[in-house]
Amino acid sequence: AAAASGPAEAAEAAEVLIVPTLDDNYCYILVDRTAPPPFPLAFVDPSDPEAVFAALESAALGPGAVKPVAIFTTHHHWDHAGGNAEMLKRPGFEGMRVYGGK
Repeated sequence: AAAASGPAEAAEAAEVLIVPTLDDNYCYILVDRTAPPPFPLAFVDPSDPEAVFAALESAALGPGAVKPVAIFTTHHHWDHAGGNAEMLKRPGFEGMRVYGGK
């Protein structure tokens, strides 16, 4: 597949799943479907790992279908970074890099 050359092409290359977390937050799951499976994916603010993993399962993005590579944390508050440690404990997710607040 050709590399994305601009914003419109980049948007078509990525899938973004929006996952409600806690009472008033969201986690974003970024899936790169331009790569061959397993698809690389990253998380933004996965504060509620159970909700995040349920969303992956609902989207048929379970073990073997994805290659988790990163967690991006917008800031260090618990309602954004609170799920990072639990995310890294899951089999297949332990190798992710965490960027931002831990």
